[in-house]
Amino acid sequence: MTSSIESRLGATPKEAVKYPVLVATNAAITLSGTQTVNSTAVIAGNRVLVKDQTDTSENGIYMED
Repeated sequence: MTSSIESRLGATPKEAVKYPVLVATNAAITLSGTQTVNSTAVIAGNRVLVKDQTDTSENGIYMED
């Protein structure tokens, strides 16, 4: 069996089971409103891996609305 990004996720992100995240946090962020994460502006539809919240139950993958 061939193992590659293309075989696991599809040729393009639209073919993936889920879109990949655009960015991951490296510090706690506000979980509302438009964000800039690690110098990247996050827009509607972008997925963000939030992994550094003080309350760890808030960590996870979020989609900007």
